[in-house]
Amino acid sequence: GRLGWARLLTRAMAAKRAVLPLTSICKVFTSRSSPNYLVPWQNKLPSEGSGSGFAVRDLDGNPRLLTNAHVIADYTRLMVRRHGTADKFPARCVAIGHECDLALLEVPDANFWPGVEPLEFGPVPELRDRVTVVGFPGGHDGLSVTTGVVSRVDTVQYVHAAFNLLAVQIDAGINPGNSGGPAFDASGNIAGVAFQNVPDAQSVGYLIPAPIVRHFLEDFKRHGRYVGFCKLGVRLQALENVALRAHLGMRPDQSGVVINHVLPVCAATGVLQKRDVVMAVDGVPIANDGTIEWRGGERV
Repeated sequence: GRLGWARLLTRAMAAKRAVLPLTSICKVFTSRSSPNYLVPWQNKLPSEGSGSGFAVRDLDGNPRLLTNAHVIADYTRLMVRRHGTADKFPARCVAIGHECDLALLEVPDANFWPGVEPLEFGPVPELRDRVTVVGFPGGHDGLSVTTGVVSRVDTVQYVHAAFNLLAVQIDAGINPGNSGGPAFDASGNIAGVAFQNVPDAQSVGYLIPAPIVRHFLEDFKRHGRYVGFCKLGVRLQALENVALRAHLGMRPDQSGVVINHVLPVCAATGVLQKRDVVMAVDGVPIANDGTIEWRGGERV
């Protein structure tokens, strides 16, 4: 009957459910002394904090820990503890990117690594894909697991450095302490790194997706540190106004954005000029609202 088929389907889905590698997840303990910008000759009083992290391999194949930049910002001491163990190990930061809110940690003690399997990133998840967020919210020592779905993929402001980059919005719980922890997709790969929520909204959390993490790791491989994301160096204005498009000599079938200002010291100087209309990037058409089509039907 229908009930029997439902039970069989439930069992099959449970059998296919990926086993989460929880031993690769750790809690990050931070002692920090932040600068006091009102009294710049002294720091603020020392404080303690914590977040989450997980094991990855850098592009040279070395095992590292990945977490958020805001988890370890202004640190004076870092300690990490694997899930299911009682011992803490000293760690140090080898690369930090405040723009993308990512940090790469090294744990020199070889006793930390036995049984730790570095995790792999999957593709940017699709809308309505299920995700599982794992971390240590609220500063508690027990591992927390929450599930949800992908609500949106868009560029958002990364609060730590007020920089706009691609992010994945999910409805799974992300709270203080989850920062730096992984979000798994249905295959057991990493869908993104938990990093922020919207305090005044319900069920709105954000993940740093694989392309941002990959750029961060490529910077570390090339330069031994994080260099940053490039900027075009121009100010753009949307062209949703029909009269403005006609004034610029655009045909009805053309779209794009107009340049209002070119910074004097940037790669675009001498190539792009004020009132130029940018119509495509790498052959991808730009809409009049400044967005491009991505993944068939989505726009960023």
